[in-house]
Order: sequence, then structure tokens, then C-alpha cells
Amino acid sequence: MNCPKILFTLIFIMIGGLVLSFLFSSLSALASFSLYNLSDTISSSQAATGSDHLIKFKVSTEVPVSGKLVITPEAGAFNVPAGFDYTDVDLATAVDINATFTERTLGASPDAVTDGVSVVSGATSSITITLNSSAGISSGHAVRIKLGENASYGTGGDQQIINPSSLGSYSVYLKSYDATDGLLDRGTAMIAIVNPVEASATQEIDETPPYRYNGSPSGAVPVGTTALTMSLNTDEYAYCRYSASSGIPYASSTNIISDELSLFHSVVLSGLEPGEHNYYIRCQDAWSNTNDDDYLISFTIPVPGTGEEEEGGPTGGGGAPYPRPPGLPAVQIIGWAYPNSNVSILRDGVLEKELQADTTGDFDYDIGEIEGGVYTFSVWARDSQGRRSITDSATFLIKPETRTTLQTFLPPTIGVSSDTLGTGETLEISGESLPMASVEVMIYPSRDVEAEVPEEDIITMEVEADGAGKWNLSFDTTGLEKDTYAAKARVSASRAGISNFGRVVYFGIGAPPAVSYCERSDLNKDGSVNLVDFSILLYHWGTSNTTADINLDGSVNLTDFSIMMYCWTG
Repeated sequence: MNCPKILFTLIFIMIGGLVLSFLFSSLSALASFSLYNLSDTISSSQAATGSDHLIKFKVSTEVPVSGKLVITPEAGAFNVPAGFDYTDVDLATAVDINATFTERTLGASPDAVTDGVSVVSGATSSITITLNSSAGISSGHAVRIKLGENASYGTGGDQQIINPSSLGSYSVYLKSYDATDGLLDRGTAMIAIVNPVEASATQEIDETPPYRYNGSPSGAVPVGTTALTMSLNTDEYAYCRYSASSGIPYASSTNIISDELSLFHSVVLSGLEPGEHNYYIRCQDAWSNTNDDDYLISFTIPVPGTGEEEEGGPTGGGGAPYPRPPGLPAVQIIGWAYPNSNVSILRDGVLEKELQADTTGDFDYDIGEIEGGVYTFSVWARDSQGRRSITDSATFLIKPETRTTLQTFLPPTIGVSSDTLGTGETLEISGESLPMASVEVMIYPSRDVEAEVPEEDIITMEVEADGAGKWNLSFDTTGLEKDTYAAKARVSASRAGISNFGRVVYFGIGAPPAVSYCERSDLNKDGSVNLVDFSILLYHWGTSNTTADINLDGSVNLTDFSIMMYCWTG
């Protein structure tokens, strides 16, 4: 279903005022506020490899002086080396996520001007930053944390956090505290660990510099302009610099447009005077391929009173016509689901193809030609009992004259025989996966944040699927206290590897399950509240669908949307 743009606009306008007021007043008893715009970008997604982390987020609640920021990588997955200390950490703040960040001074312990960093190393690790006694972090401000060799402020970092040894998605938890260790904000960033990309014989190494296009502004801009934003795009992630003279090498240019890898590059030019302005841009990609020619962005500020201002206005970017990158790329999607299951493939949230997996659960789909750019492909499937998998999504850049292969291993479906049991009753848990594969089922007390569940309270069992992909196990609930419990599963197979955990199901001992609003906001039950859940909510907008009706008041409406935004993890 395609939702009208007006619906998106209306929702976001309303959440700016009344909805947020309702949200923070009525839900304050459920959980602390959430960090937002949270992301964690790693330098390498290869398993068991050292990697730098670049974490960005905005705080909902002021972090006062002597407050804390605590970073907790998923236990048993990431490994923080013993030598990791404050020199491997940079902390910077800004008024907004896209504004200029100001570095803060870090040391081994906090004082009046220095923030202290303490590290718990090993497989169960944490990094705590205690703010100094003079400067906190204001509500709504952005925070940037660098962990690893990318920490360059003061003494440069020389240690990296080691990635998990198995492929899959992993969590990094962020929390902020006041000076008395009272929880303020929290959030979760998800990181995917994948196999290294294997290039074909004709594309072993990227030796092509970035392709620059869509430069702006161009032509005559409004008379009296003294400041404007200059921007351009590149066809791959790159850094860009500019000069006022032609022929200046990238390394010699001191005017930075983007100091972080990006596809869109912009900088504010100020102090402009009437006349013609020419700027020459060169970029460098992550493989140090650098442009050896200039990309010109040229515009004119008319002289007042000369009549030149009547001749035109800004063209909206682009400059002189430029050729499209040659050779449309192709995409192949290869995956594993359940025998004869119905598989749906979406491109940027729109259904691209419905197909059927074969009798072994394998499927593939080929897109012969596609415009270069950034795309999000999503895959989900239904098994023979109509149970739906989670939606597995991947966003990546497709470059001209390439063939990109996306592999997806859908986790097993899962269901329970009853959602309410008495102590000692047997619960049947079943689902479907690849035939003859090993299914791991995890059962644990339901909590708002899985990381808060003690390891000793997690029960793990394994079962083998039959030749048709069906699996079933009997779980004796003897010894479980009256509470709400969650169950989820993942699968491993020699030809596909290990899947992520799939949909979470709930059951109650002694009473019906009491699932929190934040757990219900995870509509596809993949462990995150993000754009996938938002799309499902909009699809059922105005209906009484019990999945999307988060607060179960009989209607999918702004109240449900508000709760989802409150619980957003990204």
C-alpha cells in the first residue's frame, strides 16, 4: 500500500507539538527517555577483526556535570582489549548532529576540566565517560564518540574493539546517567557483521576516483546574497575539498567540504560579495583514489542596480550538463527461507517481486539493470502455516558497471501452543527453517532491554529441523516464576551459515503475558524499533489491526505513532 505524502507530513507536524507533549507526560512511568539519531558506524564489518567505532546521537535529557555516558557492547560478542584506555576515545559535542563538533578533553579520571574514561575490558565490557565538574551536555545537543584508532584528539588511539567472531547483527547499548547514577537516556545501535566482499577478477581493487555531480548553486543567485550552501554528490563514499583557484591537488587544498565519508557534500560559504564566484572541487574515496581534475561550481551574485538581477535566479544546482555514469549496474538477491515458502522482495519499501522458494528453501532473484545509487532491499517470507518471518533489510550503494550480490538468511519462524500457562505446564514451541538445520531457541524473562536480563536467567535449547524444515520442541515450565517470558530462535546450516534471531513471541506463567509498549512497538519483532516498524504502522493506519495497535485501544492512530517514536532505536 502506498501512503500519501500528506499523511507523512501531517504526522510529523503533529508530533512536533501536542503529540510529544502527551508522549513525555503519559509514558514517563514506562521507561527513561531515549537517545535519538543514534548510529554506530564501524570501519570494518569483518568477523573477529579489529574495528573503529564512530557513534553519534542526540540526548533527550541534559547530562549534568559529573554525569556519565556508558557504552556497553553486546556481551559475549565484542571484545575490548586490555590496553584500551582514554587515549582510544574521543568525545565531542555540537548543537546539532550536522553542526561543527567541539572536542572535549579526556583523561584517566575526571576533574574540573577533564572528562574521565574508565574501561572494563574483555568479552563482557563497558566504556564509561564521566563528565567533568564544570561542563555537562545540554538537552537536544549532539554527541560524537570515536572509539579506536580513529580517536585523534590529543594522544592518538592505538587500540581497536574486536568484532564478534560469528556473522549476524549485534547490539551496542548507550545510556546516560546523572551524577548520582540515575538513568537519564538510553538507546541501542545495531551492527551487522558480514563476510568480506569478494570482488570479481575484473574488479579486485577499486582504482576509480569518485564521480562528482549535481553541483549547486549555478548561474545567478539572488542579489544581496552574502552566504549560501555549496553542495555536490559523489557516486561513492568520499571526502571532498575545494579551492578558489584551478589546478590545486586534493592534498594541497585546505578548504574542507566533508571530513567524513559521505555521498552528499556541503559547506556554507560566507562573506560573499557581488560578482562571479568559481570553486574547484576534488574528492578522495576510502581507497585513496583522488580526482586529478577539477569539478567546477560557478555562480554569480548580481551587482545591485545594474539590472543583472532580472536575468535569472538560482538554477537549483547541476551547473553545465554532465554525462550519466556509463553502464547500468545489476543486482542479484540470493537467499534461504523455508521449503516452498512465499517470499516477498521490496525495493525502498515498495514490493519488487513475489516468488516461491524451492523444496530446499533456496530462492534467488535477478535485477538485470538498475540506476546507480543507494537502495534498501528488504526480504521476508511466510511458512506453510502462514507464520511470517522478520523483515531482513540491507542498504547499500550500487555503482555503475557493477554487479552486486545480496545474500540473506531468514531466521526461522516461531510460534507457541499457548500464551498463558500454569507453572509446570509444558509449552510446545514450533516453526520452520531450512531442512535438517540446527535451530537454537532462547527463552528469557521479558524486559524492556534484553541486555538487562541476567545471563543465568536465559534458557537455551537446540533442536534439528526435519526434511520439510519443520521443527518442534517441548519446554517444561517447572521452576519458572510468575512472569512474562520471551522466546526467539535462530538457525545454522552448513550452506548458509548462521542466521540472526527471528521474531520474538511471548507467553505468561500464571497470567497472560504483559508486554511493554516498547516491546509492542517492535512490530516485526527483530529487536529494533525502526523504519521497518514505521512502515508496518502506516500500512495499517486507521484500522484495528492488533499488531499495529500498540496500546490496544482499538485503532491504529497518532497515539500508537507517539509510543513508537518514544521507543525508537533506529
